Amino acid sequence: MGFGSTGNIVLDLAKEYEQNGYKAKVAYGRTFKVSEDKNADMYKYGVRIGNDIDVKFHVLHTRLTDKHARSYIHQR
Repeated sequence: MGFGSTGNIVLDLAKEYEQNGYKAKVAYGRTFKVSEDKNADMYKYGVRIGNDIDVKFHVLHTRLTDKHARSYIHQR
């Protein structure tokens, strides 16, 4: 199991930036299982934003209001 298509694209971008002398981190919200070969990349580049409760609240708020990524908590 890997990161999925979007995750692999973002990981490739992070690696490319690092090869060009930049520091790269990738923010993610949901936890996921990765294969052993991707585990090192996850710890090197990944930064989790929030926790499981934040994700569940955001999903609920999005479903009820159709305001994706604009939760009222973030607008205060």
